[in-house]
Amino acid sequence: MKGIKQLGAIVGAIFLVAWLTLPHTADAQTTATQPVPKGARITSEGWMAPRVRLHPAPKLPKKITRAFIIDIRDPHGIDLDTLSDVKRQIETCLAQKAELVIFNLDTPGGRGDAMEGICDLITKKLPDVYTVAYANPRAISAGAIIALACTEIVMAPGGRIGDSMPIFIAGGQLIPIPDRERGKYETDTRALTRILSERNGHNRALCEAMITSTREIWRIQNRKTREVRIVDPDAKNWRRIVADWPDTKATAEDDAKRDWEFLEAIDRKQDLGLVMLTHTEAIKCGLIDHVFTNMETLAKHYNITVKPAEFKNNGTGEILVPHKSNPKNTTTRPATAQPGINGIIHTTEGWITPQKRKIPAPKLPLEITKAFIIPIRDPGGITSITLATIKRKVLRCNRMGAQLVIFDFDTPGGSSAAMEGICDLIRDDLKDVYTIAYVRTKAISAGAIISLACTEIVMAPSSRIGDSMPIMIAGGKLMEIPEKERGKIETNARTLTRTLAQNNGHNELLCEAMITSTREVWRIRHRKTREIRIVDPSAENWRRKTANWPGTTADALTDAKLGWEFLAAIDRKEDMGLVMLTDSEAIKCGFIYHVFKDFAALEKHYNVTNKPVRLSDTWSESLTAFLTNPTIQTILIALAIMCVYAELKMPGFGVAGTAAIICFAVLFGSNFLIGMANWWEIALFAVGLILIALEVFVIPGFGVAGISGILCCIIGLLAATGVPNAPTEFPWPQTALQWSWFSTAIYVVGLGFCGGVIGATILAQYMPKLPIARRLVLGEAQAATDAPATSDAPIMHVKVGDTGTVATMCRPVGQVRFGNKLCDATSEGATIDPGAQVRVVQRTGNQLIVKEL
Repeated sequence: MKGIKQLGAIVGAIFLVAWLTLPHTADAQTTATQPVPKGARITSEGWMAPRVRLHPAPKLPKKITRAFIIDIRDPHGIDLDTLSDVKRQIETCLAQKAELVIFNLDTPGGRGDAMEGICDLITKKLPDVYTVAYANPRAISAGAIIALACTEIVMAPGGRIGDSMPIFIAGGQLIPIPDRERGKYETDTRALTRILSERNGHNRALCEAMITSTREIWRIQNRKTREVRIVDPDAKNWRRIVADWPDTKATAEDDAKRDWEFLEAIDRKQDLGLVMLTHTEAIKCGLIDHVFTNMETLAKHYNITVKPAEFKNNGTGEILVPHKSNPKNTTTRPATAQPGINGIIHTTEGWITPQKRKIPAPKLPLEITKAFIIPIRDPGGITSITLATIKRKVLRCNRMGAQLVIFDFDTPGGSSAAMEGICDLIRDDLKDVYTIAYVRTKAISAGAIISLACTEIVMAPSSRIGDSMPIMIAGGKLMEIPEKERGKIETNARTLTRTLAQNNGHNELLCEAMITSTREVWRIRHRKTREIRIVDPSAENWRRKTANWPGTTADALTDAKLGWEFLAAIDRKEDMGLVMLTDSEAIKCGFIYHVFKDFAALEKHYNVTNKPVRLSDTWSESLTAFLTNPTIQTILIALAIMCVYAELKMPGFGVAGTAAIICFAVLFGSNFLIGMANWWEIALFAVGLILIALEVFVIPGFGVAGISGILCCIIGLLAATGVPNAPTEFPWPQTALQWSWFSTAIYVVGLGFCGGVIGATILAQYMPKLPIARRLVLGEAQAATDAPATSDAPIMHVKVGDTGTVATMCRPVGQVRFGNKLCDATSEGATIDPGAQVRVVQRTGNQLIVKEL
C-alpha cells in the first residue's frame, strides 16, 4: 500500500511538471512554426513581407502576344527629345492594345522635367498595362525614378540602380546648390518618389535614400520569425529595438533580449552617400524579384509567345512588328477620407478635426449649371503673362455668372509677384464663387500657395502639392539668398500663406512648413480617442507628451503612460526639406477630402449638370507670349533699324518707313499688354525718334539733338523691356530677379542694334544693285572731278547762277529741274523740300551745289 502511494506521488509529480512546462513548449513550437505570409518573398536569409500596392498591378494574360520594348538608352542622359520619343511610342502601344510594355533602361540620368514627363506617361497613359523596367545594365538618377513608375523592376546581371540626388550642370560644369535650395529640389523629387514607391509597393525609406544623402538605411531580421526588413533607424526607435548594430551602447544582456538583429547598413549617414544597389543587393532588399540575363529569358519568364515589338530609332514611333487590337480594363481608386458628423474627417487611421474657416465657404446650388475650368498648366512657370491671362478669364467668369470655378493645376511654380496677383484675384474677384484647386499632376511652389487661396483643394491620383520655399534664379543660375534677406522674403510668404490657410481652413503649421525648411512636423494619434493631429514637436511640449518618437530617450514604461503616440514625421528638420504631400499623404493629414481620377468624377461629385466651359489660352495670348520672347524682340529691333536706314535712302515716305513703325509698335505693344511697358516709356522713345529726325533733316551736322535722341530711344527700350515697374516708379532693378530681366533687356537691345547696323551695312552695299530696289534708292552723287558720261548730258547746259525747282527732296542729294532738264544736285547744307526754288552756287565736274532762294 505504501508503494502504491509513492508511485502515485511520482506520477502526480510528473504530470505537474508536464503541465507547468507545456505552455512554454507550445509557445516555442508555435513561434518556430509560424507560417510565412502568403505572397512573401523568400530569400536565402529569411523572408520579406509581400508588396502592398496602392495601385493594384494590372493582370497579365497566361500567354502574352502583344508585348513592346521601349528603349531608354541615352549615353548622354534623358532629355526632351527622349520624352517626345517615349510619348509617341506609348501612344503606339495604346493603339496596338499592348498587354506588356518593357522599358529597356541604360541611362546615367538626365533632365528632371523629361524624367517627370516620362513618369507621368507611364502612370497616366499606361495605368492598365503591365509595365516592366529592365535595368540593362543601369538605371541611375532620373532613370531610377522612371523605373519606380513601372509595375515591376527587373535587372540584368551586373546591373545597378539608384543615386537619384538632383544636381545642376551648366556649360559642362557642376553648379553647387546651396543647402536650403537643395532641400527644395530634393523635397520635390522625394515626393515624386514616394508617390511611385507607394503606387507600386516599393520600400519608401529605401527609395528616398536614393535622393537624400543624410538618410541611413539598415537591413534587419527578426530572430524568431526570420522576417527581414529595410528600415530607417531614426524612425520608430529602431536603435532601441535592434541588437548588435554598429556603435550601439547597449550591453550584451540587453541585446540578447531584443527580437531584431542588425544585418547590414545599406547606406550610412556619415558617408554622405546615396543608395545605389547592385542586382544582388536589390534582391536582398526586395526592390526586385528577378534577374534576367537577356531579353529572351525575360520573355520566357512572362510567357511572351510572340516576339516583342521593338521601335525603330527614327523618332516616328514606327514599330517593327504590328499587333492586333484588344480591349483592356480600367480601374479607379476611390478617395479614403470623407467629412462625417460635424465635419470630422475620417481616415483609415483615426479622425481629424478640420480647421475652422475664417471666411465661410460660398454656398453651392444643388445643381451646378455654370462651371468654368481655368488651366494653370505652365511648364515654364507662372509669369506675368499667366497673371494677365487669368485676370481676363476671371472677368469672363464674373460676367457669365459662374457658380463654380475649377483651377486645373500642373505647374512647377513661378514668379512671386504673379502668384500674389492670382491669389488676390481668387480672394477678391471670386469671393462669392466656390473655387476648387484641382491638382491634376503637381502644384509646386507658387502653385501650392495659389491653391490655398481656393475654397477647396482636391487632387488626382499620383499628384503632389507643396515645396513653396522662395528661390532666386538670375541668368539661368540659382542664386544663394543671404540668411537675413531670406528671413525677410520667407516672412512675407509665410504671412500670405497663414492668411490663406486661416481663410479656407487649412492647417497653418503644415502650410508654413511648405516654405521654411527649419520646421519639423509630426502626425500623432491619441491612443484612446483615435484623434489625429498635425503638430510641431518643438511647441507645447509635444516631445514630452508623445510616445515612441524617433530619438526619444524615454523608457518603455514611461512611453506606455503617455496619451499620444507618434505616427510619422511629415517633415524632418535634419533633412532641410519642405513639406510636399502626395495625394495619399494629403488625405492622411486632413489637408484634402477628395481624390478624383478625372474631371468626370469631380463633376459627378459636385453635381455639375452642364459641361464646364474650359477657358483655354486664346490665340491672342499665345501670340503675346511669342512676341515677348527675347529672340523675337531682338529680331524686331534689328528689322526696325534696317527699315529706318532704307527709308532714309529712299525718296519720300514708303514701305520701309511703315515697316519700321510696325516693328516698334509690335515691340512696345506686346510689352505693354503684359505690364512691362508704361505710356511714358513709349513716349520717351517717340521723343527720341523725333530728335533724331530733326538732327538728320533740319539741323545741320550731328550734335546735341542727335545724341539726346539716341539716349532717349535706348532708355525707352530698356525701360519698356527690362523692368516691370509701376507708372509712378523709376525703372531701375531692385532685386536679383529684376536684374536678371534687366540684363536680358540689355542683351536684347544690344544684339538687336548690332544686328540692325550689320543689316544696314549689307543693304548699303547690295540694295542699289537689286533691280527693284535700284529704282527706289537715291543714287550716289558723282565725284567732283568726274567728267560727264556724254557731251549732251543735262548738266552740261547748267551754269553757276541758274535757278531751278527741286523735284525730289535734297537731303543733301536730290534732283533739281532746270527748264525741261532734270539734274542731280547737292544742297549747300540744309535739307530742301520739293517745289522750292534754288540757285546754282557752284559747279565742279559732275557736281552741282545749290542754295535755296
